[in-house]
Amino acid sequence: MSELSIFVEKSGEWGKYYLITLVLHVQSDSVAEHIDKYERHLADSGLPDIPFHVSDFQ
Repeated sequence: MSELSIFVEKSGEWGKYYLITLVLHVQSDSVAEHIDKYERHLADSGLPDIPFHVSDFQ
C-alpha cells in the first residue's frame, strides 16, 4: 500500500493577499529530481536559493 504525503505552505497577509501551496506525492516516489530542477532554475535565473518552508500534516 502506498502512503500519500501532503505538504502545505502558506504565505501572505489576510485581507491583502494570501497564497496556499499544496504538494501531494506518493511517499515512495522521490521528489529529489523536482527539487533539483527548482534549484537549477533559481541558479540559472540568478535568483537566491530562498528557503522553501513546508509543514507535514499527518
